[in-house]
Amino acid sequence: MAVYAVTGGAGFIGSHLAERLVKDGHTVRVLDNFSTGSRDNLAAVASAIEVIEGDIVDADAASAACRGVDFVLHHAAVGLVGPTLDDPLAAEMVNVTGTLRILEAARRAGCRGVVCASSAAVYGNPSEELPRREDALPQPESPYAVTKLAVEHYSRVYRQVWGLPVVCLRYFNVYGPRQRADSVYAGAPARFLAAVAEGKPLMIYGDGRQARDFVYVQDIVAANLAAAEQAATVSESLYNVGSGQATTILDLAAAVSTTVRHSVQLVHTAARAGDVRYSHADITRARRQLGFTPHIALADGLSRMVSRMPKDTSVAARS
Repeated sequence: MAVYAVTGGAGFIGSHLAERLVKDGHTVRVLDNFSTGSRDNLAAVASAIEVIEGDIVDADAASAACRGVDFVLHHAAVGLVGPTLDDPLAAEMVNVTGTLRILEAARRAGCRGVVCASSAAVYGNPSEELPRREDALPQPESPYAVTKLAVEHYSRVYRQVWGLPVVCLRYFNVYGPRQRADSVYAGAPARFLAAVAEGKPLMIYGDGRQARDFVYVQDIVAANLAAAEQAATVSESLYNVGSGQATTILDLAAAVSTTVRHSVQLVHTAARAGDVRYSHADITRARRQLGFTPHIALADGLSRMVSRMPKDTSVAARS
């Protein structure tokens, strides 16, 4: 068994990582400032983990998180496009400087592997054919995407210059239980199910024909564990992680309707600033080098989200 640090461990993805690691018998340390994460997300494993309440920008907190750790799963970040449009300087401080703090702390601590969360947003809207491959030229179209591209470059430099076994995972559209729905930039599955639960129409930004590659959070967890364990031996430092399937937002709305067994009303509004039109992952590299295979189809993932909703909601009652 190993010792893992999960930055942003009280957040959506981080809390699922913590749960899986505890289940597998590992020792888990979480670093989170709880600005967006919640202790409620860690309730199932609270007695089995160490929690450091601190900020990744703080060098002492970063060092404390990485000290004596085998692997670091770095997920603390300003994680949505919207806040980076409102305050790009703050996003740069957290996402880039904060990542540098973690990479440097992990290097000094002699960690055996580091996994950094990146995003398919770095691709932007290039002219290359879909699905997106890792060697496509990035064309970030939001401050958020720029910060994630910087994370990738710093990770590669730490790997090449100092020999730190670090791998970046370019997440496509992650969804699942605990995903926040309280932002216009929140994940569409979470927003749509929350709207159905409240008896509201589904808000479609733009024409709804934009495509997304929805990947369930447990598949993201599996990719992290595979990347951490093989960080020192794989030949690449960057991997797409998605389902390998493209779904339009209109098709997602139809899938939600099928899942809740209820017709839904759609309302179209203006497209959002910084949004990517088409997102579809080529996951060949992750399959071949990490052994990654997504297992949760969209219909199954939506059903799992509904099953985790409070039983007194109209969505859970109908399903």
